[in-house]
Amino acid sequence: MSRKNNSLLCLLTGIEPLERVDFADRQIRISIAWVIIDSPDNERVLRMLAVATLDTEKRLHLTTEINQAVSLGC
Repeated sequence: MSRKNNSLLCLLTGIEPLERVDFADRQIRISIAWVIIDSPDNERVLRMLAVATLDTEKRLHLTTEINQAVSLGC
């Protein structure tokens, strides 16, 4: 997480959804960045997302949610 010019950035990388592979059967990994206005509430939300990646059960749930939100390119 980073803070600059009244903005907060949270970058999650290496998200590996199950059964999401490319044409050569290689694992597709998702990276996602949130850039939002700096506020205590927004910082709390980003910290909760970051903490969720450290817990196996929560990470699986978060990976599923992100996988559903991010479509494959054509």
